[in-house]
This record gives sequence, C-alpha cells and structure tokens, in this order.
Amino acid sequence: MDTSEALAPPLPLPARAAAPAAAAPDMEQEIVTVGEVTVAQPRMQVRGVSVFYGGKQAVFDVSLDIGANEVVALIGESGSGKTTIALSAL
Repeated sequence: MDTSEALAPPLPLPARAAAPAAAAPDMEQEIVTVGEVTVAQPRMQVRGVSVFYGGKQAVFDVSLDIGANEVVALIGESGSGKTTIALSAL
C-alpha cells in the first residue's frame, strides 16, 4: 500500500497579521531574566557561558540549570545563538 494515500491533507495555517519589523538589538538595553535559572538538584548546569567568533561576541553570559525529567526549549530568531548555546553545553 502506498502510504501517501493514507495520510490526511495538511490543515491550512491560520491567518496572521504581519509583525512589525524588529529593530536591531541594542546591547545597551537592560536584559531581564524570565524564570528561575537554578533548580535544587540539577542534572546539568550551564554558568556564565559567553561565546566569541573572532572579535564578535555571539552569546552573552548565559546561565541555566536543567533538572531531572525537565524539558528545555531554546527559542529565538535565526542566528540568535540557540545552536551555539546547545553545542557549548556538550
């Protein structure tokens, strides 16, 4: 049996309003941490990670803990450092 016949067609995506163009990040602006970066008995800790590519800083002082049975997602724009943070933690 051909599996393509058994699959339902994809659902249409809901219409979204166009987002306003984001301004370039201002490194002078205040950075606010959302949520706790520590847990009582972490399985993994990341502290003060900064990553540079040559003279350009790509990641700025990242800290977080990952607890037992906890799922963490790094969410951000393309080029925001998600993969760099994940690879630096390996």
